Amino acid sequence: MGYGPSRYPANETRRLGAVRLRASQVIRGRRGQLQELDRTVFGTRPGEVGPFEARLNTFPEIIPFVVGAFGEWSPAIDQVLKTFARMGRDVWMGRLGAPSTRAAERTL
Repeated sequence: MGYGPSRYPANETRRLGAVRLRASQVIRGRRGQLQELDRTVFGTRPGEVGPFEARLNTFPEIIPFVVGAFGEWSPAIDQVLKTFARMGRDVWMGRLGAPSTRAAERTL
């Protein structure tokens, strides 16, 4: 970690505001990189969909995982962790000595 210019506005004070902002930038940034590559390699015009961007459009939505400098993380990471806990609660209930699957899920 080092000191440098921030990509976030100084007045960003919303809860998880910085990681949400960065997550949206990741999605736009990846699409922009592919559009630029299409223009460079295939000569596509702005607004025209080239082969790289077309291929990107065949995939499900990009869900970026972002972790902030103070340990905060994007809601997508939270959802994945909750899903894993739900998936493992039955197996881990006995190993954890949890009184219920709900207690095991919360522990995980």
